[in-house]
Amino acid sequence: MARAGHYRIAELAELTRLPRRTVAVDQMLAGIGFTHGTPRGYRRGCRRAEICVNVGTFDPTCTEANRAYMAAFRERRRAGEGHAAPHGTRAGFLAGCRDEEFCPRNDSGESCLSVARLYARDWKRAVRHSGPEPAMAPELMDAVLRLYVSGYSHRQIARAGDIGKSTVGRYLQLARAGQYCPMPHQIIAGFRRAVASLS
Repeated sequence: MARAGHYRIAELAELTRLPRRTVAVDQMLAGIGFTHGTPRGYRRGCRRAEICVNVGTFDPTCTEANRAYMAAFRERRRAGEGHAAPHGTRAGFLAGCRDEEFCPRNDSGESCLSVARLYARDWKRAVRHSGPEPAMAPELMDAVLRLYVSGYSHRQIARAGDIGKSTVGRYLQLARAGQYCPMPHQIIAGFRRAVASLS
């Protein structure tokens, strides 16, 4: 069989039959357009100059070609070619404007970094408060505890309520100690399902 883990086998067509000999696989892969000395060669994994086939020749290595491409790209951006990200926006922050001192800022005087911080803060708040607040349910937990005392196992209660077995065990342990803590609404709904189906 072909050598396992040969990273270039992924470049072949999906239903290509592989020969049994590794040398034949290498010959097959040699003809599928992996051009050294180009930025594409660098992106495809040739990232060290000493392993590029162009090393020691007059042709550039993949690393040198990628470096020249990136330098030309930066020069084009400095010259105003392409679409510049507007400053004072999150897009400007994602494009690389992360210094408050040098950011030209938007009309409101906000830098890209401050706008990105505000966005992250609002997003975290929205995620944290996306559902209803956790609530106490001592009567419900007493009913679940009665189910457990009557002979139902943690696994049976969890299966009936479609919640985790360890979750049932944790809340039952607190209920046995007389401690009731706020529970997420999904857990409360699960315990209600369990009580309704097992009572």
